[in-house]
Amino acid sequence: MRGLGLGARALLLASALFGPAVMATVPSPAPESLPRVPPFLRVGLATDQEVVELACCELVAGLPDGPVRMDRGLAVRPAPGASVPPVYRLQVAALKDEIQARELASTLGREVNQPADAVFDAGTDLYRVRVGAWRTRDEARSALGQLEVAGVEESWVVSEAGRLEQPALSVEAAGRRWSVPGRWLAVTSRSAGGLAWRGSRLRGSLLVFLNDRGTLNVVNALPLEAYLRGVVPMELGPEEYPSLEALKAQTVAARTYTLRNLGEFVEEGYDICATPRCQVYGGVAVEHPLSDQAIVETAGEVLAWGGELVDALYSANCGGHTEDVRYVFPRKDEPYLEGVPCLEAGTTRLSSAASPGVLFPADALVSLVGPMGPSGVESLGRRVRALVESLGLPAPDDRPSSLEPEEVRRFLASVLDLAVDLRLLTGDAALRRLLDSPSAEWTGTEEALARLFLSTGVAGPGSEPLDGVALEALVYGLGRHIGRVEEVAGQLLGLTDGGLLFRDAAGARRSLAIGAGVAAYGTERGGARSGPVDLGPGDPVRLLVRGDEVLALVRELRVPEPGRGAPPRRGPWRRFRSDAELASLVSKRYPGLELRGLEVLDRGVSGRVAKLRLEGAGGRSAEVEGLAVRWTLDLPDTWFDFSRVDEGSRRGWSFRGRGWGHGVGMCQIGAVGMGLRGLDYRQILAHYYGGAPVVELRQTTRSAGDPLTSP
Repeated sequence: MRGLGLGARALLLASALFGPAVMATVPSPAPESLPRVPPFLRVGLATDQEVVELACCELVAGLPDGPVRMDRGLAVRPAPGASVPPVYRLQVAALKDEIQARELASTLGREVNQPADAVFDAGTDLYRVRVGAWRTRDEARSALGQLEVAGVEESWVVSEAGRLEQPALSVEAAGRRWSVPGRWLAVTSRSAGGLAWRGSRLRGSLLVFLNDRGTLNVVNALPLEAYLRGVVPMELGPEEYPSLEALKAQTVAARTYTLRNLGEFVEEGYDICATPRCQVYGGVAVEHPLSDQAIVETAGEVLAWGGELVDALYSANCGGHTEDVRYVFPRKDEPYLEGVPCLEAGTTRLSSAASPGVLFPADALVSLVGPMGPSGVESLGRRVRALVESLGLPAPDDRPSSLEPEEVRRFLASVLDLAVDLRLLTGDAALRRLLDSPSAEWTGTEEALARLFLSTGVAGPGSEPLDGVALEALVYGLGRHIGRVEEVAGQLLGLTDGGLLFRDAAGARRSLAIGAGVAAYGTERGGARSGPVDLGPGDPVRLLVRGDEVLALVRELRVPEPGRGAPPRRGPWRRFRSDAELASLVSKRYPGLELRGLEVLDRGVSGRVAKLRLEGAGGRSAEVEGLAVRWTLDLPDTWFDFSRVDEGSRRGWSFRGRGWGHGVGMCQIGAVGMGLRGLDYRQILAHYYGGAPVVELRQTTRSAGDPLTSP
């Protein structure tokens, strides 16, 4: 290695001794249990429309006389073939939280001894809670008093179709009218710019569906990848956050979420909604070249766990730490949705006990055997004896007289006679013969030591002394193989007081201590060099560990230029709710409670409120769990504290918190920060989804088919 520079020689030795340090990130084929990509996806745009009006120049399929071009626009209305009297119902609330909505419907249905349900409205992103089914409007009004007794302060009468008989649609255009039997009508565009709907342009087809309530739902049917073009830039804006790797992580998460939740609204005629309840969908107008690139470069890729698609939840801003899913969504407990620290909270500087500016593995064992000294001969003798003593073995008072290979072999044989097979310390030719026909008693450790002695020149036949690079590689290699020291690669989850959380390449979590003597290295051009290292959650790292203590850490990441590694943040928030405002919010979900106070019963790993007691009048109370806490109090997140305050003449509650969203799964702002920091999208996803692997789905074998029947 005489013709090579110091950095090149160090890299060659590191490669020969330690192998690759970065986790494999190539997507694998999807398990057979995962679904194929369907030919069409149905996206719900609006529900319960009395009439659907479309602009001109569309092609309507399904008419009795075949497809017809509409040059002046058209209107679609329900037209059931038989006269079915409507039913009258009481609408009592429109809530964000599905569980609360269904529980409220069940409670009030019992109060009036009538059917009750909660139906999602794709136009408002709310669950409408409706009670009863009366033949006349007057009968419905008479039940208002019963709801008032139950504590419902506001409700109103609405009508729905009765039993649908011979469902049909009426289509009008240019003075003509068609009757279309059944529940479906498909409209395609004659324009390359897509379909027009309420000021937006859409790819694919527009479907009109006659629902069981006798009103119309509007649905966009299009291929999955075309749908993602209208979702990814809405969920993570490429203009505001131009990080390709973050956008690719967002794409894989959105694709996974979509396919896992297909058919959730099948009774309403669509697969997924177009609002924050599912994923925000903006159509052609929001498409962007950078998000399109992210979609193309991750085509077909999803996250899987245990042969199933993961529940790829994500939120805007986690405030610095994501939450265990069970604390936010009590009915879920997926192992890949555990709370983790987030780069959004910033980085932490770790100082290094190694000599400043040296290339790894120099001084990697400084806490175990001390630093390298100015004299290579003295340093080698002292540090090898310290290694032997760390095993609890006696170390003879022997020192090398020089750094020539033969003298180094003699010294090692003297000191290591109780720790290694002394046949390893023969000359070059004999050692190579032993490697060609290794002893039956040899393990991988002996073979690794043999290669160590060959690669560092210890087994060399010449008299030229070993240089500093070879000596450091020798000490490090001996430490790994005889000092019971483990080298592991994986991702940093976060730093704690005096320690770190780490996920290895197999997905196992470990909590490790960091002593004052840790040697830290940051990856730079030419290798990993010792010095203070700025560490952030998700960073790829290589650790040298003894028991549960970290002896050395290598950050396997080239951090971009200053100013490019910090994610944008929304910061803390404060909300004031007067007593009257808060009581009104609570009464919509818990009629008759008459709120008097609040008490936190449980918090999650991030500090988010997991369970809250609402204290009411007359000793009444209700317990609220998970995301329902956020909707009940109308707050940006459940990570908050509160206190009683006066603002002007109003008495109320001050809520102070952080985070925006539910805080489970991928933090979008954190993903942007990781992308700017230099991590790729698979590393971002691995951090937030418990190391769940990225796999590539198989495409459907079916033809494009009919959007009315596919998927």
